[in-house]
Amino acid sequence: MRRIIIIGASHHNTLSVVRCIGEAFGQIELVIVGCVKSFVSKSKYVKNVTFLKDADVLYQWAMNNKGQDKPIIISCADGVSQVFDMHYEEVHLYYDFFNAGADGVLTAFMDKQRQVELAKEVGFATPISACYTNKDSVGDFSTFPCIVKPLQSYVGGKRIWHCNNTKELQDVVISVPDGVMLQVQELIKNEHEIVLPGLITKDEIFVPGYILKHREFLGGTTYSSVKKHNTTTEQLAAYSATMLRKIGYVGLFGVEAMFNGKDYVFIELNLRNDATCYSMAVAGVNLPAMYVDSVLGNKLEPKQISEITSMVENKDFSHVIRRNVGFTQWLKELRGAQCKFLYNKIDKRPLFACLLDQITNKIHK
Repeated sequence: MRRIIIIGASHHNTLSVVRCIGEAFGQIELVIVGCVKSFVSKSKYVKNVTFLKDADVLYQWAMNNKGQDKPIIISCADGVSQVFDMHYEEVHLYYDFFNAGADGVLTAFMDKQRQVELAKEVGFATPISACYTNKDSVGDFSTFPCIVKPLQSYVGGKRIWHCNNTKELQDVVISVPDGVMLQVQELIKNEHEIVLPGLITKDEIFVPGYILKHREFLGGTTYSSVKKHNTTTEQLAAYSATMLRKIGYVGLFGVEAMFNGKDYVFIELNLRNDATCYSMAVAGVNLPAMYVDSVLGNKLEPKQISEITSMVENKDFSHVIRRNVGFTQWLKELRGAQCKFLYNKIDKRPLFACLLDQITNKIHK
């Protein structure tokens, strides 16, 4: 069996992939970027772990650790995908990883404005958008309220601002560091938001269902439902497939869309493992394991999903603290969630390590 290396941050996304792959193939190698310890490393499925200070040293690490068996890399963060993408021509000789067949293609399509333009081209409804740096005047943007976010999250982070007028927008734009491009979009009337997690290979695409978001925290889904496709979401999956074929992408992905009461409006394309893949795995379709099977040349068998709920327990509890949901209701939802991102009855150590880290951090603040 070839080595499988999972690379990401100290995050439940990374843990979810460790479990998806570990349950299917046994122990994996783990690389955590951006810290010196992590609750993810406590999983029973981790054979060994390497900690890197940041993604800047990832390329050199990869070249120093290449093996005869051509290890399989699974990326759980934009910055990780970007490093391997920028060195595709050299690194793909020694590793298999998510790619678009040439240096820099994925990085180019991590540009959110470029994603919006491509989404519109293939049939998605898209929001009114514009891009600015801290040197620009925003007087030509007149659609308010609006949201503002870094055009490339691996450069500017994932922060989102809300602005109600030109002055507020200008203040946000001039506040960001040099070199950070911002995307400004109309604020969509959000009735609900969905994610289409999937896998695309050279010959096939699998989008087994969709994720209906109920709650989120700091941009990440914390409580959601796995749903079977309807006619509308099947069409969105077809649009997504066309987008990905135009990019030339092979790997795991996630497409986010928001329902405004009339249309599903394209929000973002993640060219990496989407955290909601774990919900799909518990529902019956293990997309990360299917990716490994595709690399190994194994036949991929489509399966049916079950409709379940899932929760990122510690982060969703923030809604109880903020009184967005009552404790009794939250506890009922927790008990009913078939997919829990931290608790796993046969892999409990990451949960305890995560809670201990949170308690320790609170004490030291």
